[in-house]
Amino acid sequence: MIFVSLMGGFLGAAWLVLLAVGFAAFTMKHPQDTADQNKGMLSPLEFAFFLLLFWGSGVIHNVCHTAYCGVYSRWYFSQEEPFLLPSLRVALGSSFGSICFGTFMVAAINALEMLIRSLRRAAQRDGDIVGCIIALILECIVSAIGD
Repeated sequence: MIFVSLMGGFLGAAWLVLLAVGFAAFTMKHPQDTADQNKGMLSPLEFAFFLLLFWGSGVIHNVCHTAYCGVYSRWYFSQEEPFLLPSLRVALGSSFGSICFGTFMVAAINALEMLIRSLRRAAQRDGDIVGCIIALILECIVSAIGD
């Protein structure tokens, strides 16, 4: 179990570093495309970065969680085989598609929440009352869906 925790932590950190390096490389290669043209709002590149960050780290977390649940259920129902490897096999095998899809839904809602929040802050900075009210309503709706 400790190995799964250590491996999940290492893979989560490696995912963050990989995305940060890719984001930095893209912004250095295409500075004209990534200039602050959105007046403080989340750019499409930043939205994609946060979506991939939430999705990848969520998949790693949920695979570890599914493996832990499998170990506990195998222990509770006292099967005679080793507990960890079959649980990891299920988490990375037959349940992996469901883990990825469910995590993508959560990551998309979280990234959309960040996008709407940045839109609201930009409307507040500009003094746009109507835009701020619309963004607040959207933020409440998306937050309720996320909860």
